[in-house]
Amino acid sequence: MTILNRAAELLQEGTGRSALNGYQEKSREPAWKQVAAIYKAVGELGIRYIVAPASFEDTGQKVRTPADILSQGFSNCLDLSLLFAACCERVGLHPLVLMHESHAYAGAGWRNGH
Repeated sequence: MTILNRAAELLQEGTGRSALNGYQEKSREPAWKQVAAIYKAVGELGIRYIVAPASFEDTGQKVRTPADILSQGFSNCLDLSLLFAACCERVGLHPLVLMHESHAYAGAGWRNGH
């Protein structure tokens, strides 16, 4: 909620409205502004890169929790992508995480008709 509170403040500063209401508006612009505010709020945290936690599994990797990322200030691309996606999901946006050549990216999809 720390990230979403900051995102709401950024929305208020930029648009005059602090509502994190997903796709409730009739155009893509409000949803896009919410995604941008969440992205900026996460960026302001100053999270630093660190390799994945130690793991002895043959496949996959361990993922840090949002609480660990915020308290420790470290994450890798997958951790941070999942954190961003969780914030988008919480406000009613449809997040997606893409993985490509050992790297993860996050974003939010558009609803049909919007």
